[in-house]
Amino acid sequence: MSELTGLDSNTIQNWVVRGWVQPPVEKRYGADQLASVMLINMLKSVTRLETIGNILTYINGDIKTGADDLVSESQLYIYICDILDKIGFDDILDPRAMTRLVDEEIHAYKEPVPGGGEKLRNTIKLVLTYYAAALMKQRADQTADALGLTAAGESGKTNKGGAKEK
Repeated sequence: MSELTGLDSNTIQNWVVRGWVQPPVEKRYGADQLASVMLINMLKSVTRLETIGNILTYINGDIKTGADDLVSESQLYIYICDILDKIGFDDILDPRAMTRLVDEEIHAYKEPVPGGGEKLRNTIKLVLTYYAAALMKQRADQTADALGLTAAGESGKTNKGGAKEK
């Protein structure tokens, strides 16, 4: 998992302990766990980890059981990646355009419970908005670095997920 995500194993284990990622089975992580780690990594530079945990709970309830999941973590990640492949940055910032693209992507989604589709739609739109914020933050950090305005020790390299390491 560390090789795929660029995160150290202690970070991933911390997220497991906090209940944001399902524990490995026989020391192996599956697709849903990888998707959870990728989502957390995608968002951690622009929002608090607790907020990310709340987002994952909002869409899928208790991480320890799949019985209350509205969508698997891997399917959620696929929806988000598929939309990112189709969406321009300006569309992420336009609520109507984003809603249209999200609705097109999840049109075949079958609600396991009433209101599941709306929760899925809200979650995807929120993640896309945070992702846009992450891109803007990265652009601002690069500009500050280029202008020599970054405080000593603040500049860092990016990991495989594109997030800036501190």
